[in-house]
Formats: sequence, C-alpha cells, structure tokens
Amino acid sequence: MGVTVECCDLAIKTKGTRRNCLFENQTVSGALAAILGTHVREGISADPAATTVTYEELTQSQTTDWDFIVTQAEANGQVVINDLGKITTVVPSTDTAAVLTLEYGIDVDSFTLDMDARTQY
Repeated sequence: MGVTVECCDLAIKTKGTRRNCLFENQTVSGALAAILGTHVREGISADPAATTVTYEELTQSQTTDWDFIVTQAEANGQVVINDLGKITTVVPSTDTAAVLTLEYGIDVDSFTLDMDARTQY
C-alpha cells in the first residue's frame, strides 16, 4: 500500500471551464493578460511576454483558459512557465549555460514520474 501525494498549483483553476471569448484588435499577449486578469482574485498573477502582431479577431472557442494560453504561447514560439501561482510566457533561450547537470546512476539513483494527460488536448 502506497501513499499518493497530489500537488496542485493555483494555476489549476485556469483549467476549470471551457469558454468562448472574442478578443478584437489585440495582440496575443494582450489577450492572455486579459484572460489571466480574470483569475487575479484567485491568487494567480501573470507576466505574458510581449507579442507584436495585432489581430482583428482572436477567438477562444470551447477551450479552457489554460489550453488557450498554452496553444497561443506555442503558436508564438513561447513556453508557459507556472511557478507558485505566477504564469509567465517566455521565448526559450538556447544560448545559456546549464544550471544543473544530473547523470542517471550517479546523481540520480531512481526516478518515477506518473503523469495524467487524459484531459490535455
């Protein structure tokens, strides 16, 4: 018999309900800031990376806020980082040095990770 520990960040609240939203004459970063602004009362803060293209219409159609944020960030070459209730989008940098290097069998004896992606589209 084992113990199961389930850890969730405040950002889990962005996966609640599928919504429809229309953003007119906005950049993706503006739309993401607007969406995340609705979650401020839940303790979530945001720092989306600036995007430059302004869209006449940007539609969130039957998706959760989290799924919309992730897909729009990916479409703009960004990744989403969630850290203690702060959701940030950034363009990944490939020219920095590694912060930590681990070698399996030397630094890491064993590692087991179970992920549940059944609801990730």
